[in-house]
Amino acid sequence: METTIKKVNQYDDPKEELYNFLSSKWHSNFNINNDKLDQEHKVIIAQIKQMIIDYSHGSEYFLYSSTKDELFRFIDNHLAIEESILKNNNSKILHEHKYEFQIFRNIKSIQFKSDFDIIIFILKWFNDHLMNQIKNKDQYKPKPTNRV
Repeated sequence: METTIKKVNQYDDPKEELYNFLSSKWHSNFNINNDKLDQEHKVIIAQIKQMIIDYSHGSEYFLYSSTKDELFRFIDNHLAIEESILKNNNSKILHEHKYEFQIFRNIKSIQFKSDFDIIIFILKWFNDHLMNQIKNKDQYKPKPTNRV
């Protein structure tokens, strides 16, 4: 049976949320009809899984692992691409996306109590991000190119 990512806050135990995410698989219902963004979402999922695995090796390993920084750079670039698409599409959700982007850009200034809190934050952020895009997938369709 294929496990899919569950809606945030369905878990009483955050560790169950980590386990569920590690065992999750990409499902076609997650597609937003933009191949580039769908592929990037798959990469983000893989990087989050790697971050969870790094964390499971201990806090010192997690501290020196480059996975977290690579993930943050990838997401920053991913959000910029999405914003560009929304701008090109004159999207009604561009303002909302800019707000999400600004929050994510400020992540380094957030004082987390622990590495575990960082991971839970990323899991919840990504879940909300993906669910919002699924709901608004028509906003992310690439514009057809004019061929002459």
